[in-house]
Amino acid sequence: MRTRSLLLTIAAVAAFSAVSSQGARAMNSDQQSIEAVRAKFDAEIMAVDGVVSVGTGTGRDGRPCLMIGTSAPPEDVKARLPEAIFEVCVEISPVGEIKAQ
Repeated sequence: MRTRSLLLTIAAVAAFSAVSSQGARAMNSDQQSIEAVRAKFDAEIMAVDGVVSVGTGTGRDGRPCLMIGTSAPPEDVKARLPEAIFEVCVEISPVGEIKAQ
């Protein structure tokens, strides 16, 4: 009985490790896609009126995401952003004006 429990435990750990590894590879691929979109469109995004920041981070769902901070309502800014950026996860958040101190 102990041998069977041990084998089941080992099988469960191996299965979890395989799923975790696949998830990490997918996460890395998502991160690379987001970095590529950011590199290609960073200047164009920052030129949009109301955009105050562009970065990468973790979205609300836990996935890598292109993060855009705005000083205007996000829905107003979204309409002026390049459509091509939305091929990756994009989160637009109102952060207000950013001033140097």
